[in-house]
Amino acid sequence: KNSPISGQLNTLLSRMVQMEMARRPASMAVVKKELQRLLAQQTAKKLSPPVQKVIRARIGRRNFLLGLASVIGVCGGSIAITAYDYLHPNLFGAPSIHPILGDNPVSSPATPAAYPGNTRILSQSLYTYRGHIGTVTAVAWSPDGQHIASAGMLDCSVQVWEASTGSIMAIPALISDAMGQQFPTRRTIPAVFALGKLQVDTLAWSPDSTCIASAYNNDSVDIWNIITGDETLLDFSQSGTSNALAWSPDGTHIAAVSGNSNIKIRSVATGAFILGYEGHTQAVHAIAWSPDGKQILSGGDDGMVLIWDASTGITLVKKIGFAEIQALTWSPDGRQIAVGGSDGTVQVYDSKGNPLFTYSSHTGNINALAWQPGSRLLPGHPARIASAGDDSTVQIWSFGRAGNSKQLSAMALQGEILIYQGHSGPVTSIMWAADGQRIVSGSADGTVQIWRAM
Repeated sequence: KNSPISGQLNTLLSRMVQMEMARRPASMAVVKKELQRLLAQQTAKKLSPPVQKVIRARIGRRNFLLGLASVIGVCGGSIAITAYDYLHPNLFGAPSIHPILGDNPVSSPATPAAYPGNTRILSQSLYTYRGHIGTVTAVAWSPDGQHIASAGMLDCSVQVWEASTGSIMAIPALISDAMGQQFPTRRTIPAVFALGKLQVDTLAWSPDSTCIASAYNNDSVDIWNIITGDETLLDFSQSGTSNALAWSPDGTHIAAVSGNSNIKIRSVATGAFILGYEGHTQAVHAIAWSPDGKQILSGGDDGMVLIWDASTGITLVKKIGFAEIQALTWSPDGRQIAVGGSDGTVQVYDSKGNPLFTYSSHTGNINALAWQPGSRLLPGHPARIASAGDDSTVQIWSFGRAGNSKQLSAMALQGEILIYQGHSGPVTSIMWAADGQRIVSGSADGTVQIWRAM
């Protein structure tokens, strides 16, 4: 009854019975995915990573569900906190096993894909971070390459850790005077934010790597300064979920989803409302600011890809007919966009909306896309796209003109395709390091993995 799996069930069930709807899991689909993950974990019944022996226990679905029923009778907030403290003592200063515990067990995709020729399979991570309970909903690598931020669904925390060591970053503790004004002290605390609050759906670093912003499922965005420990809450003041955000390239503004389908831009310094955009008719799941800061790309359940002016809100490009869109990204030079969704394909367009290429080697929803940073490319190599999804893989690929053809439609895969199979659950979030050679990926298997994409 004191197993980590029971603790994770306690935490999930505690969130399911919260009085405030915003504190509950976003949907029953989220709950189902978590229960499926825990069932697979219980069936595998692996011991802790330092122990090499694995017990192949025969634990059936019936016993798991009976255990779930018994947990329902005793779940509560205190149990959830106890479970988190038990699994993560290192976050609060006690001697413990380091959160990085070596390579994660390799698991092939549930439905093996017929990969194109010239494909190389990767399975070894540089290291694995295990600081979260349940699905890792978001990961973000700081622009200076020093830190990684990650968010967990069940622990409701954002953790900031050293990219090279996996150690939780220490930030100044704040004290308040009689007037309520906060000041930093010499004492430090672990950089673990939003513990016990709302589910974090998206993370984004400020361009100068000093602040991390998170989108909550209650239509607000929290910003933490990792140098001073200061916290700023931006309320986007419209009922719904803020499930996507993007920081402007100059660091002065944040665009975030408001009320599920609308997008608002606010000043980071003052919180002042700058602009609202209402071009979507259903929930928006992904937004991205163009590299030059002039345009914003957005997509969601309405199957529309929109590019609009960030200063006026005027729609510049409108593409209709997609499946539900979960991920999108700009090319480093801002001339192309890539869009992925529930049909398992990644579609590439130029910035005017002309189709260029379709990548179709995934076997499930596309959950995340990231274009390789352009400033660190190897000589003679085009920027590569990393795509990830429900098939538990991250796939890295590039495309270009086929032969000497000048036709936009005559595009083909170029170079080697890399398929990373180090995760044992759907991959929810990915990001390139600033060096363009490493990737961080978060998954429903509860891990964050860093691996070399070359």
